[in-house]
Amino acid sequence: MSERTPLVWCLLGRKAGDNTQVRALAEELGFGFEEKLVIARPWELLAHLGERPTLAGIDRAASSALAPPWPDLVISAGRRNEPVARWIRQRSAGRTRLVHIGRPWAPLDEWDLVVTTPQYFLPRQANIHHNSLPLLRLAPAEVASAARELQPRIAALPRPWIAVLAGGDSGQFVFTAAKGRRLGELADSLAGRCGGSVLFTDSPRTPAAAGDALQGALQAPHMCYRWGRSAGVNPYRGLLALAARDSRVAAVSRSSPARSTTPCGRWERRSGKRRSRRAASEATGVAYRTYRILLANIEAELGG
Repeated sequence: MSERTPLVWCLLGRKAGDNTQVRALAEELGFGFEEKLVIARPWELLAHLGERPTLAGIDRAASSALAPPWPDLVISAGRRNEPVARWIRQRSAGRTRLVHIGRPWAPLDEWDLVVTTPQYFLPRQANIHHNSLPLLRLAPAEVASAARELQPRIAALPRPWIAVLAGGDSGQFVFTAAKGRRLGELADSLAGRCGGSVLFTDSPRTPAAAGDALQGALQAPHMCYRWGRSAGVNPYRGLLALAARDSRVAAVSRSSPARSTTPCGRWERRSGKRRSRRAASEATGVAYRTYRILLANIEAELGG
């Protein structure tokens, strides 16, 4: 690129899913990065009402320091971090490039690149990169270890294993109890037809009523992990590892990048290998576009 390594800041907040995607893109770029924790105040929504970027919506004492040297690139996700990213660019006299993941509240032309997924229904335009899946990057050793830890818990369950990874509400798609029950019935029916079992885990974002309804619909042999109720570590990393290496493990998830439509809403069902390959390919594509933005910026700064 150039002799100077770009300075990358990752704006992190309270949502683990947003933070995971921000870190995934920064790691894919390979330049190293600094994490900046942003703690929002209860009235942070008001910060979006004005036209100028402001830090009025964050607790500056509790948040990470924001001071020069200003970064070449800021990666953000989530509404609460948007004003902060735009404020940093303002302080850098417009030099800092901004990449936002998801659907921004600020006008789309405020961003050098927006990385989005289908549920946000953003338009097709030059500065919007459309992915079918959220960005995810897990260390191979971490995933392999999670698979080894999970194996004794499910060894007695009949195969094939049907993994159900439940998330939560996403925009206009609300995960209701009725949808949870329907997903449970579909997974149970699939397990019954093939003589397998269901491996179900939810997340902090899963509405309790939806999780209860899903779990209650399972009649086939199953393992259930409920966030905040079950002991031990959430087995989702182990489930992802098993799905990635074993074509007999099917993943059925209510995730943001829906790939098919059923009467219970938008759902995804695909083999783990195919999902992991596409996720890796899309992460590389986003990283390349971000790299090109940084390259143009630094070359202009250095005079060619």
